[in-house]
Amino acid sequence: MSGTNTNSASNIPHWVEEHLFNTVLRESGQDVKEICEFKVFPALAPGENYASTMLKVELVVKLNDGSSNTQTFMLKVPNKNQHLQEQWDAWQLFETETQMYEKVIPQIERVYRNAGKQVRFGAHSYRLNTKERHIVLEDLTRSGFKTLKRLDGLDMEHCRSVICKMAQWHAASAVCKELHPTLTTKRGILNENAKELLNVLFNDSIKNILKAVRKLPHYMDYYEKLENLSCDFAEKLRVIYQADEEEFNVLNHGDCWSNNIMFQYDEVGRIQSTYFVDLQVPLYGSPAMDLYYFIFSSAKLELKVERFDEMIQFYHEKLVENLILLKYEQKLPSLRSIHQMLLKYGIWGILTISSIMAGVLCEPTETANIDNLTRESEEGEQFKNLMYFNERYLKHLDVIVPWLNNRGAFDY
Repeated sequence: MSGTNTNSASNIPHWVEEHLFNTVLRESGQDVKEICEFKVFPALAPGENYASTMLKVELVVKLNDGSSNTQTFMLKVPNKNQHLQEQWDAWQLFETETQMYEKVIPQIERVYRNAGKQVRFGAHSYRLNTKERHIVLEDLTRSGFKTLKRLDGLDMEHCRSVICKMAQWHAASAVCKELHPTLTTKRGILNENAKELLNVLFNDSIKNILKAVRKLPHYMDYYEKLENLSCDFAEKLRVIYQADEEEFNVLNHGDCWSNNIMFQYDEVGRIQSTYFVDLQVPLYGSPAMDLYYFIFSSAKLELKVERFDEMIQFYHEKLVENLILLKYEQKLPSLRSIHQMLLKYGIWGILTISSIMAGVLCEPTETANIDNLTRESEEGEQFKNLMYFNERYLKHLDVIVPWLNNRGAFDY
């Protein structure tokens, strides 16, 4: 008996059908006799995800023992944007994330098991019997995981939990590098095949931040240096961020911000587990990338600068702790070397505040989509004004931009 399909939203791909999930149900341990109901609906509001579409699949199933229950899964599918489809294809987002879930994460978690420690980094993944690009994931909300409101920012307890998990990930990726040489080829958002889209996104973001900082007091102290840096910003970013094999390198998450981090709590509200999601743009290179990206995009404003060094010290402590556990055979990175990389790659801090931080701090809006980020239009200008000229974003800029300038981040 076929289940009832209640899909009606226009952004649900036509190929998403209930029979595809029979294998997923079996792999997840369900002794299913039949699917009684099948629903698919958007999992995120506009502005919460740009590069892909996240759907929730809900199935009411009857089991062979006669009982019924409801199962849910997350389904990630390509963004429907047609004019950027070629660029998305060049980025190979789904191919990369599939490899991360099916090969890289199992290897990283196995390294910890071999060292006598159980560590999980994220949801279980499944495959549908279709040639369409997709990622199917365990619905972590069923185990009590949740994301926190991006506009609020994460407090120190949550930041430390994320940084601890990041250090575990980085340490394991450094140890696994020799076992999986393909890790060192991951270029994340710096993928040369998607250069046209990157140029639009990076160069447009730096132009917008130039307009925004003019609203800040004392902007003339650094405006000329920032303006000089903005010339060919995308190219400068690619050049400066080539992995230096003389340094300590890791596989960065590449998109580590609050919407891509889920927390699970115990009965008294303490953080029990922290998982990463959205692994489409991992980048091999300095850990400075993930550190800038996470802290500037997702920490509360009062933490981003005032407690930056404290968070870096905590990261280093946990990184070394895990490298020793995993019997890392190279020289252990010093705290000094981590700070030196943060100074050297300060341009990544600039990229973070001019792009991802602007999106994180923007109020939810129906105009938040990749079209309005990459095309010149009246609606696009309205969206960018919401991103770059709201009071919340300017308040963050007023704290971070002078700090980056004082650390030499604009001196290129």
